[in-house]
Amino acid sequence: MARSNLETALERARRSTPAATTRPSRVGKKGMLIHIDPALSRRLKYLALDEDKTLQQLGVEALEMLLASRSRV
Repeated sequence: MARSNLETALERARRSTPAATTRPSRVGKKGMLIHIDPALSRRLKYLALDEDKTLQQLGVEALEMLLASRSRV
């Protein structure tokens, strides 16, 4: 049975596309996306610079603090 043009094109695309790689720092972690106001984004960026931290580090710290403050255990 002959392969369709679509099947052939998909196979070529798979072979020419580099395999997705995961950064070691992201292995075993779950990605999240949130939408925030531009003013809040700007304030967070300045805070990250002031504290020599990444936005990732600030986000994790903020979520851990939120969960700790609401913990019932």
